[in-house]
Amino acid sequence: MLLDDQIKKVESKISYSFRNKCYLLEALTHKSCTIDFGYDYERLEFLGDAVLQLYVSQFLYRSEDFNQGRLTVIRSQMVSRKTLTKIIERLDFEDCFIVGKSVRDDDGNIKGAFLGDFFESILAAVYLDAGLKKVFSFLKTIYKLNEDLIKNEDYKSKLQEILLKKTKKLPKYDTIQNDECYESTVYINDTTFFGVGSSKKEAEQIAAKNALDVFNRSSE
Repeated sequence: MLLDDQIKKVESKISYSFRNKCYLLEALTHKSCTIDFGYDYERLEFLGDAVLQLYVSQFLYRSEDFNQGRLTVIRSQMVSRKTLTKIIERLDFEDCFIVGKSVRDDDGNIKGAFLGDFFESILAAVYLDAGLKKVFSFLKTIYKLNEDLIKNEDYKSKLQEILLKKTKKLPKYDTIQNDECYESTVYINDTTFFGVGSSKKEAEQIAAKNALDVFNRSSE
């Protein structure tokens, strides 16, 4: 596929036509092609992550009457790599990303866990090209179309499943109540992870999520 065709396809899928096509071209280029193009998507991904966090944070603050702990859990689901990867898959332009041959499998699909990172780089490209208002409008549409991806996840069960496979041991929780909230600590070998919530269940779920975040990063 020619570069012009790739750009046109992405613009069609996201319903936005760039004034400066260079922003989009950079957003689509993987670091495996840096030598060929002189740039890649990672700087835009950095910016797009901040734009996404801002949108989701203000959206939840305005639309949900939850405490900080619960808002943090929901935000983490909305901006997770898993969610962003699924959104990219549904937008259906994986073939438009500019990556080295070694990054794609025999079927042409991108290998690795970074597909969702392209979503953030594209967000940054839209932001630089059209500003925050346009990005927020785009994200509002995207999340409305993909609201089924945001659900209440059972982090405790996920953590237990992973630990049983890796260590044959169960995580241990120590949860206390103080005047304002519940504080939970989950012990995994010699490492501890903490969570704070308005209920015992919420505190333990947040502690389990924090542990899972570390496990996920270490496995990337």
